[in-house]
Amino acid sequence: MKKALIFLLTAAISLSLGIIPASAVAFPYLVYGDVDYNCRVEINDATLLQKYLAGTAELYYNQLLMSDYDHNGKITIADVTGIQKEIAGARPEGCGGFADTYVDYHDFYAELDSGAATKGREVTFVAVVGDGTTCEFFVNDELVQARSENNKLNYVFEEAGDYRVSLKAYNKDGVYHSADIFYQVVESIPDDVVRVSYSHFDESNTGLSFNVKAEGGSGEYTYSFKITQEFADFYGEGFPASDIEVYKKIGESKDNDWEFTYDERGLACLYIDYSENSSLYIDKDLFDWDINSLGDYPLELTITAKDSNGKVSKPKVVELMRGLICG
Repeated sequence: MKKALIFLLTAAISLSLGIIPASAVAFPYLVYGDVDYNCRVEINDATLLQKYLAGTAELYYNQLLMSDYDHNGKITIADVTGIQKEIAGARPEGCGGFADTYVDYHDFYAELDSGAATKGREVTFVAVVGDGTTCEFFVNDELVQARSENNKLNYVFEEAGDYRVSLKAYNKDGVYHSADIFYQVVESIPDDVVRVSYSHFDESNTGLSFNVKAEGGSGEYTYSFKITQEFADFYGEGFPASDIEVYKKIGESKDNDWEFTYDERGLACLYIDYSENSSLYIDKDLFDWDINSLGDYPLELTITAKDSNGKVSKPKVVELMRGLICG
């Protein structure tokens, strides 16, 4: 039986030069030999690279990437010579050209919410990236996991406090996208507070599997799931009017576990009521009823857990991008 829908966040390309914020978008392309980073290869680039090799000029990260004109992984006088030859109209074979600026990055999240981790507990941070993308992790700007194909960081915070956990996701040409999580670690959490966390993994681009875990309270948990429009209050009914009939059909279908209803705010939503099932598979085909009516606005998946005494966790909200679900 199909169970439901999926996410994936739009890939972002942020090229950090070192003198601009990592989240800012630099030039839409990078040119090997463009040492001064102005989208042109000219004599100033050869001169600047000579100064760098002589120790009289400083280059930032992307400038160093573009200085490797002959693509041999080293920056030498041969790169200066190659740039000079290109300026003269005789580019050496296999040198120069454009760098790939696309980084196959989708999301960076902690499996346990900020404020829900106690000191001494291991927390897993996950970078959702494509094949061939390598990852590097930092805590408060200190490198804690070197660049590799491992997209997960398992980290123990020894002290309570506020931390910044950072990711650099690199493509094959060394261009990276960076992302930060501001994360709070507490001394302790009362035993009667119910907390819910999740992990997810891609299912061959057909959907997404969520594994949900609850802690605290009296145990014997049940779980509920709800999908609504991210800007539900703006639309007044939870979804744009053009989508209401589509979602009603989904709720009426016998080939999924979702039900269509209006929540306590009167906003349209799909939901799965509390059950012992702690896993959820969201199939993109669930939303193929009428692709043209769905638009590109994100959806929100809300996950809650309830213990045997009826105590409910703080909702865990996950953004779902419909354009990628249906695309």
